[in-house]
Amino acid sequence: MRFVVRNSGRRWKAAAVCVVLAATLIGAVSRSTAAEATPGPSVDLPPTPSVPTTPQEMQPRPPDQASSRALRGDQPASGAAREGAGTPEATPLSASATWSVSPHTGDFHWSYPLRVPPVPGALTPPLALSYTSSAVDGRTSSTNNQPTWIGDGWDLHPGFVERTYGPCALDKEGSASPQTGDLCWRSDNATAAYNGAGGMLIREAGSQDLWRAKDDDGARIWRDTGAGNDDDNGEYWKVTTTDGTQYFFGSRPDARSTWTVPVFGDDTGEPCHGTTFDASSCRQAWRWNLDKVVDAHGNTILYYYDTEPNAYGFNHKEAAVSYVRGGTLRRIEYGLRPGVTTPAARVEFAVADRCVPGSTCTFDRKDNWPDTPLAERCDTATCRDRWSPTFWSTKRLASVTTQVRRGGGYSDVDRWVLDQQFPDPGDGEKAALWLKSVTHTGLIGGSITQPPVTFEGHQMPNRVYQGDGLSPLIRYRITGIISESGGVTSVSYAQPDCVPGSSMPANPQSNTLRCFPVRWARPDHAERTDYFH
Repeated sequence: MRFVVRNSGRRWKAAAVCVVLAATLIGAVSRSTAAEATPGPSVDLPPTPSVPTTPQEMQPRPPDQASSRALRGDQPASGAAREGAGTPEATPLSASATWSVSPHTGDFHWSYPLRVPPVPGALTPPLALSYTSSAVDGRTSSTNNQPTWIGDGWDLHPGFVERTYGPCALDKEGSASPQTGDLCWRSDNATAAYNGAGGMLIREAGSQDLWRAKDDDGARIWRDTGAGNDDDNGEYWKVTTTDGTQYFFGSRPDARSTWTVPVFGDDTGEPCHGTTFDASSCRQAWRWNLDKVVDAHGNTILYYYDTEPNAYGFNHKEAAVSYVRGGTLRRIEYGLRPGVTTPAARVEFAVADRCVPGSTCTFDRKDNWPDTPLAERCDTATCRDRWSPTFWSTKRLASVTTQVRRGGGYSDVDRWVLDQQFPDPGDGEKAALWLKSVTHTGLIGGSITQPPVTFEGHQMPNRVYQGDGLSPLIRYRITGIISESGGVTSVSYAQPDCVPGSSMPANPQSNTLRCFPVRWARPDHAERTDYFH
């Protein structure tokens, strides 16, 4: 994060992007009876030179709008969201997932580690609730803008490999574009995220199955088939890092780690291509989740998931065809190795419905699920007016519990409970899930609960608003973090650099302002370029 110092006349004015104010503890310290203090030798210290001081002024952090605007109870019926607020037809993969986080990006990053019990072999799952403001910045009119199961800007995911497909109606290859809402093959592409590494994957020349990261870190990436998962040919991935650790994605059917969707190979040479369009589809993975890690000594971690199915009108017919629209991490088992099949420790993830606190959490009350596109839900034999697969979740992460094996069962060690809200964005749009606080409880030898870590937020627009009736995409960013001990981290953001009518890029190629272009198209409209902060 950046610290900016401005010179204002004879006084220096500090404007820090992030300021940490530690809580001060003042109290009496009693002298130990076990060891009495004894005087030491007297030492004459040299005189201390005076140092000129510079007064600094810090702007007060903005009010916590996320809490003051939080929705509660049953919500009144509302109309459809304005165009430009994003689309559930895109998968959750975001371009910001590959952005770098450094002092030069202006990105605010913060992490809350979840301590896991040690085990023999020392291979443990790295777990943390991680926030990055760039994840919120990356939400545009063309992306899937449902926040993660933690809240906007947050993530807790062990890793994945994802492939993107495209709408068949926009497929420019071949003689004609099938005018359906299905997904069609575009290219043999993949994006990975694992253990803090990954990014876009590039297939090695002359090989169908050997890949490397675009920003090559030396990892060997192999794609194979025959895993017996839900993919048409059991496709899965293995990444071997330079220290010999192996990461497997979609390799274990019992982990439910491979999430699939019908995909058409409508052009010659594409997977599953047949003599007709109807005969040219098969079930392909859109995401392979990390389901196993094995280090160079054979120590093993296993990951398990729950999937969320949905259906849509396949090939523009009302008959429902199922697919996996999303899912959540359910359990991690570790402390495994050759000859040891019972895990020494586990991590359990509990979920809850993604609805407004205090409201009626039933699917017929759609407005009580403000960031969930329930209009796209189909669990019947026919799916009228739902012609495309969409990707979303009805769940949020409620708690994380670590456990160790004792006797014939498992004992709880630590638990973290998440408190989430839906703050009103204030522009008539739907509210998005927001993490309000995390509360830690130690569970060994009793129960001790610490004060919560709380998060304050302020609303900011994502889109450089042109007054054209499209959504300004207002989202909240963290502006304050209050620790268990009362320490405060205050976060401030630079004012928008791009202002319609006075300060806008002349063209995308020469843009030096703090906004970026996105090309997208509204339904039944020509493609356009909009700028986002």
